[in-house]
Amino acid sequence: MSAPTAVDEGALLRGIARRAGIAAPRRSPEDADGYSGPDRRSRDRFALLAREHDTLCVQATDPWEIAAGLEAAGVDDRRARAHYGVASVFDLAVELFVNVPRRPPEEPPPGDPWYRPVRHFVLRGVVNALPAVAYLAGLDVLGPRAVLAPLLIPAVVAAGAAQVLSVLDHLLLGRGERAAARRVLLFTLGGALAVSAAWVAASPLVGVNRGAAMAGAAQLVYVLAATALLVAGSDGLLLVLLLPVVGIGTALLVTHGPVADLLRQWILPTAGVTLAVAIVFAVLSHRGGRHGRQAVLELLSPGEVGLALECGLYGLAASLVVAFPLLDALAGRPAPHLLPVAMAPLFITSGLTEGLVHWLRGGAVIALHASTITQAFATTARSALRRAVFLQSSLAFLVGVATLWAAALLAPAWLDARLALVATVCAGLSVVLLLTALMVSLGRQREAGLALGAAAVWDAALRPLLAPLTLPVLELAHVVVVVVTLVGVLLLVQARYASPSAHR
Repeated sequence: MSAPTAVDEGALLRGIARRAGIAAPRRSPEDADGYSGPDRRSRDRFALLAREHDTLCVQATDPWEIAAGLEAAGVDDRRARAHYGVASVFDLAVELFVNVPRRPPEEPPPGDPWYRPVRHFVLRGVVNALPAVAYLAGLDVLGPRAVLAPLLIPAVVAAGAAQVLSVLDHLLLGRGERAAARRVLLFTLGGALAVSAAWVAASPLVGVNRGAAMAGAAQLVYVLAATALLVAGSDGLLLVLLLPVVGIGTALLVTHGPVADLLRQWILPTAGVTLAVAIVFAVLSHRGGRHGRQAVLELLSPGEVGLALECGLYGLAASLVVAFPLLDALAGRPAPHLLPVAMAPLFITSGLTEGLVHWLRGGAVIALHASTITQAFATTARSALRRAVFLQSSLAFLVGVATLWAAALLAPAWLDARLALVATVCAGLSVVLLLTALMVSLGRQREAGLALGAAAVWDAALRPLLAPLTLPVLELAHVVVVVVTLVGVLLLVQARYASPSAHR
């Protein structure tokens, strides 16, 4: 903008030009004068100027935009006073803004970049939930050898490493750098296999059963291979790979006697073959691309590497929060007999969680295009977020109630207040994971990780104090932690999701 000069001030004092105050509301098309004939056009100097800069005037959102366009076209303060009788170019812009109705150009509605068919989310939910069956069957096979820490630690590490691999893999594959993505995958799988082999070899030296050490190491490698297959879009292939070991595991959990003994002999070799095939197909899914010698770090900016690491920390925090019953067991609190029943709300709603994140992000893109007022968009966004939270919490609650009713019918002796409270915690955690996943998609992975990390630390501080108590006080404390975390995360994500800048 042109800086005001002493001449401008003098012109105002002598009354040559008038000072424009706050811009009045722009006149609507209904308020404008209509034509009285095809050859009757106003020769007023403001009308001529408006026609000369028609596109600028009808599309501008405020007088400053018009003023900037006029100055770019060579209209300065002196010309504004000499030709139009106003004090400055900004006063001229105010006149044009008030008198020319805004008519933004019609744009085609944008496509939904987040759209995926429903079957995609159903398949994702299935392949995320099925490994839990194999995990429970593995615990049954290991029996007294199933030392919890060697099984839990690799699972937590795998959750963080999988997030890092997923971000880097998406970035490189999205740019067509398949060879670089393959190198990252080979490095990750090779490192995981080397660490796993060293751990299995050294496990007897630290007093850990080798079978338990192998089961924990297999978790780490499988999660990384499955992540690569999911990034490559091979969800169906992963489901086919899981079916044999899940089928044997399910049969093992519901049978007894000689049949169960035979299944115990088959499940571990079947799991080993499944793991090996998953590794091979994960590498094959990344074949192709240019065989360049450019280093991977040269293809990624420092900010992208930092993004991957922050997502990895988020994955670690999420896994620690979700594993609260196993952490309770490490602290001496016996896990409920029907723990898989209590954790069903987490397993069954995993596909819905991903689907709702995509629905919310795609709906925000469409709502942003349809809204001309920031407040209107914020209202629409908050309403959509409330609907998603209601749907997620309703399904998680219904699943929890249904599984508890099934437990009451089939095994009433094992149904107690602890099991009901654990199911309540898992239902609340499913909503927390929905909101934190949405935060990650909005670029707030650091805040999501910190929120979950704070919940995990709070839980860990209460565990030694409450684990020895016979009453279900520890489980009730879990409920309080989850509720507080849910409220805090909801406030964070609502403020971000309702901002138009988050979706541009």
